[in-house]
Amino acid sequence: MTSQSVRSGSPFRLSSFRLYYLGQSISFLGDGIVPMTFAFAALAVSDSGWGMPIVLLSLWGTRMLLIAPGGNVSDKYNRVTVMIAADLVRLLAQIIPVFAFITNTATLWHLGISAALYGVGTAFYIPASIGLLPRIVPKESLQKANSWIELTLNTGLLAGPALATVLVSLGGIQTALLFDIATFLISIACLSVLFRLPKGQLLTNGLEESDDGRTAESVNDEKENEIPPGFLNGLRLLPRYPGVLWLMLLSCPVQFSIASISVLGPIIARDSLGGIAFWAGLATALAAGGLAGSFLAGWVKVKKPVLLVLVVLTICQPIQLVLFGLGLNIIVLAVSFAATAILVTIAGILFDTYVQITVPDSALSRVGSIEQTLMSVMIPIGFAVSLPMAQWLGSSQYLYSLAAIIAICGLIAAIFLFPRQSRIDESQTRMTQRSREQQMTALRDLLTQLGMPTGADLNWTTRDEGRPGRIVAMHGRQVEVMAVRGDALEHVVLDLSRNLATTPVTGDWVVVNADRVVSLGGRTTNLSRPDPSGQGVQVLAANIDHVMIVLSLERGLNLKSLERLSVMAWDSGALPITVLTKADTVENPAEAVAEAALAAPGTEILLTSALTGRGLDRLREIMAVGTTTTMLGASGAGKTSLLNALEDISEKVREVNTSGEGRHATSARRLYQLSSGGVLLDLPGIRSLDLLATEEGMEETFVEIAESALRCRFHDCEHGTEPGCAVQESVKVGEILQRRLDNWHKIRREMSYQERKGDAALMAKQRAEWKNMTKSHRSRK
Repeated sequence: MTSQSVRSGSPFRLSSFRLYYLGQSISFLGDGIVPMTFAFAALAVSDSGWGMPIVLLSLWGTRMLLIAPGGNVSDKYNRVTVMIAADLVRLLAQIIPVFAFITNTATLWHLGISAALYGVGTAFYIPASIGLLPRIVPKESLQKANSWIELTLNTGLLAGPALATVLVSLGGIQTALLFDIATFLISIACLSVLFRLPKGQLLTNGLEESDDGRTAESVNDEKENEIPPGFLNGLRLLPRYPGVLWLMLLSCPVQFSIASISVLGPIIARDSLGGIAFWAGLATALAAGGLAGSFLAGWVKVKKPVLLVLVVLTICQPIQLVLFGLGLNIIVLAVSFAATAILVTIAGILFDTYVQITVPDSALSRVGSIEQTLMSVMIPIGFAVSLPMAQWLGSSQYLYSLAAIIAICGLIAAIFLFPRQSRIDESQTRMTQRSREQQMTALRDLLTQLGMPTGADLNWTTRDEGRPGRIVAMHGRQVEVMAVRGDALEHVVLDLSRNLATTPVTGDWVVVNADRVVSLGGRTTNLSRPDPSGQGVQVLAANIDHVMIVLSLERGLNLKSLERLSVMAWDSGALPITVLTKADTVENPAEAVAEAALAAPGTEILLTSALTGRGLDRLREIMAVGTTTTMLGASGAGKTSLLNALEDISEKVREVNTSGEGRHATSARRLYQLSSGGVLLDLPGIRSLDLLATEEGMEETFVEIAESALRCRFHDCEHGTEPGCAVQESVKVGEILQRRLDNWHKIRREMSYQERKGDAALMAKQRAEWKNMTKSHRSRK
């Protein structure tokens, strides 16, 4: 896969993620200043010491109570909209104390209400953000995206207290709160732009809504996975995913122990390890380890993330607790704290990514809210009980007990996960095989609607991660694609990857991923001609089964054009069919059929009329399910009128001028899905009829000349004045029409010219010969 592909690419190459990340980064910085700012505000309005507990209780209480409804709402409605609404609530929460401090009327009630509203907004914002990320970033880039977001979150939490102190010192509490309000405005602006991005730039985020306000992706997933709305239904889903369930349960004692260390750490450092500075060093090691782990997580490649997360939580966290309880020297403990922080952070990011990939989208926010609820419960409990328990058992014994509890929980999780794993793997393998067969059948049915022949190879659809589809129109570096999405086809406008080895054309099978075409399927046929610029070859269309050579009878049958287009059609690899249009304008169309049969031997000749409907049923039989047909002919030949008659498509047909030549009613090559089941590739009228002919195409079109040429005396006979030319003899006796031979010579001269154009040295030699011939002619005068 190329560097532009999602397998090796950065999520920052996606405009949707860049917007999301910018808003999140600014928001995290604002979140970082909130705890310290509220602490300053609580001290400013209350001398009793109850200010901060009331603020914390208001913040965490509402968050804990409402995060489950927040997950339910985020799964039911557009997650970007939920996040914008949540940010508006949090912005309002900060406006209340700002106004109170500016007017010198601030009380503890203002802070309590503000904290409660802030908790309400956070309870809805977090589940929505958990579910939104997989819709912005392809799954192959999710781990890196989570890594960058976690890195920014940790940076904001570290820088926040210092920034809050500076802001409060410079302008008072209201200045810090106004700064937080500004971060919310930026976050809302980024989310609003994200919501309004075109579909082509949000291919995986599913922001399209159904009539009831739910996202289309959510509707599809609920239908496929049968997960009804409601928090309890999301809870019932967890046993289907034992890795998610058991790791989520194991994280409970781990979070409890982290909260306990936060409370007991400074006390143990002061009483047993040489002073509070000792704890400052360990806290720095923890912070540095968290930042390093956030960064490294984006580069870790693990085949079994569940196993790695289980090992890290079961072993690393207990080791840290035991070493801290033993009271070892600062270097050992600092290394232990940093290493544990690195590994636990990596494990957390791997787990988040695993959840986002594994859990159905329609329940992802609810599952995320369950995890957040457990954290919201375990951390306050850890804060509350750690000091009394340490006083009862002793600090070291309490830490050893926590380590043992985590290790036992990890072993229980392993017992439930891995002894059954072989049976689960075997069952999942069978299910996967059946599912894959069903998926391939469904995929083949969808691609057949786009003209994929029955029994065609589909290996190209799995070479690269992405969705298969077919190009229906080209617009420079952008293409219109009908791509598979779930159990339906979706029309999208995409960019081309700059690393494609072959320039795509209309009719190409492609794999699309995120916002671009990343690879092409093989071409079975291609319709080509010399590029009008004179450089190289222009492929007009690809993967065609039938080439209909469309000629109008209104101004007489152009046999030379039929022969030339027959050569082009045979050379494409598709089956040529001669279609004579406007049969209603001639008295004896049978004569035209006979003439066409001589000019295009081996092809089916069809008489058609868009006015009377003659021949349309046969055309529909040809354009059956799993076929692609193109119409080849000059402008005014009646291609668009024929298309209108077949499908009632409102392409404008411009008036044919007095010479019988039309103007181009269509200006771009485009695929149409027909009611007959097949696909029609409509080409604009070809202004330049230069041919990129081959010997095979010539032989198929001028079969009688090819057969007679076998009897010529010289194998390189040009069928001119050479002695012993069997072709000239056949012309004399009437077996070959002179007109046919003249056209054969004309096309051969074009072939020779095109060959010389592709060979600069040969072209220069030919020009020199012409120049010498001109000089010689003048000298004879």
